Amino acid sequence: MASASPHWRKMWAHFSLKAEDFFRRYHRRSNAETVVSMIKRNFGGAVRCKLPVAQVNEVLCKCLLHNLTRIVHMVEEFGIDVDLAPKATVRS
Repeated sequence: MASASPHWRKMWAHFSLKAEDFFRRYHRRSNAETVVSMIKRNFGGAVRCKLPVAQVNEVLCKCLLHNLTRIVHMVEEFGIDVDLAPKATVRS
């Protein structure tokens, strides 16, 4: 499977000669794509805000919600005891 694209040939050479490095980098890309897919599936793929700053904030909120849902999932799955009460400070 050959291609005339110099970029394709470069990546094929990287894969052929340095497979371990290639797969380490590809695994990071695969993880990122999985997270984006999860966010779109759970919170929708559309960005509804009109202003650019609001759009960024909307996407950041979706990322925050995704992280929070993953934390809650892990707490429930592994039975982690979470104490969110503020710690008392000792005054001297």
